[in-house]
Amino acid sequence: MKQYKRLTRIQKEILSKKHLNANNWMLKEETDGILVVVHKETGTRKIVRKERIPCTN
Repeated sequence: MKQYKRLTRIQKEILSKKHLNANNWMLKEETDGILVVVHKETGTRKIVRKERIPCTN
């Protein structure tokens, strides 16, 4: 079984926009459109959609 990874700053921002405390979650898997995170204490898995950030030119 793979070890869960720490969240990056951008991933923490995505979780905070979804009203989740980033300190309680670890990254299981990341794809282009989603993050799969696991709660550190309970082991609950959540699938969080990434939202595209518009570019400012």
